[in-house]
Amino acid sequence: MTPPQDLPVATGRATSTTAATETLLLVEDDPAIGDLLEQALSGEGYATVRAVDGQQALAWLARSCPQLLVLDLALPDMHGEAVAVAARERYGATLPIVVVSGFVRGDPRLPPVQAAAVLPKPFELEDLLHTIARLVR
Repeated sequence: MTPPQDLPVATGRATSTTAATETLLLVEDDPAIGDLLEQALSGEGYATVRAVDGQQALAWLARSCPQLLVLDLALPDMHGEAVAVAARERYGATLPIVVVSGFVRGDPRLPPVQAAAVLPKPFELEDLLHTIARLVR
């Protein structure tokens, strides 16, 4: 799958637990958190495409299906739920969505995005990496 030219792809080294061909769409508007997650995912061997708002995420999803979607719900231009709904409409339930958001803190119910996993911020990086590894097998 070829990512759109307007979103850079960060590639990492392959490790024994991941395949370098797995492309993840990371939707995170906070630069510090996005950089940290992108670096960690790349270090685990995942190619990541990063969108900093809902419009970028929707544009990428319109052209390509990632192996997994890591999604913050509190985006500057729209609620992340709109991104999840668009992803579900286009790719169905086979696309795993991992919600990472302070927006769901204190609410143990899954948001209506039908997420495979929800990690309220702040979360442990290892928890995210284990969750992703489990979902992309």
